[in-house]
Amino acid sequence: MFEGIGLIGAYTAQQELKLEAKFKAGHMYHRNSTLLERIVMLLWTIQPERVWRLLKQEKVFRCNPEESVYLNGDGDFSAAYSWLVAQMEERIGKRPEGVTYPVWAWHTFNWKHRKPDLRDYYFSACYGVHTCIEVDIPEENVLLSDEENWHFVLNDWFYSVAKSEEEYDRLQSKYESLPEEEKGKVREKSWERIFEVEPIDTDWHRQGCYVQAVFWELRLSQVRRVTWFGRYRKNGKRW
Repeated sequence: MFEGIGLIGAYTAQQELKLEAKFKAGHMYHRNSTLLERIVMLLWTIQPERVWRLLKQEKVFRCNPEESVYLNGDGDFSAAYSWLVAQMEERIGKRPEGVTYPVWAWHTFNWKHRKPDLRDYYFSACYGVHTCIEVDIPEENVLLSDEENWHFVLNDWFYSVAKSEEEYDRLQSKYESLPEEEKGKVREKSWERIFEVEPIDTDWHRQGCYVQAVFWELRLSQVRRVTWFGRYRKNGKRW
């Protein structure tokens, strides 16, 4: 058995070779004895402390859209989130009854599949005490995407396949010449490239540096460990 992947049950040599290829590409898996004959993915979800308390009490956590800063007020990205939900249903299966939007987590942070550095600027806007919850989620229940390129969806931009300035200008001109209805279809189709997360870093394109994960719900039994960070604020200042 190759290092980094633990499997319970019998697998053919061909299946193991496919899994080893995934492992080398940066998809990290390991053994979880409570999920027999399943491969689980190690992820880290950043949540306010109250979410951890709710998870301990209810044993399951689902996203509450009313609590999301990205779905209310000036930062309303509900159209992008709804597109992602449709992609999840197509790629990993229908959402459970009562679920509106997914739970988010980190898979890769700054090219590394490990717990994010909580001192990073990404987390500087986390007001109050937060938790980094390390979880095991079955692979088939997770959809990975590139966090940086997710902004094409958030901003309703066309995601070009161009690899040079000349190619970009040509493809962008072709896209802009389309009728509005056709342009919308082409734009949404282009967004599916965010699910390409194999590491690439060139002068023109980068992917796989920051990889995010979404799944329908989080169960207490899937938690491995919890790290607290941040401080309470008083009069707008940390203390």
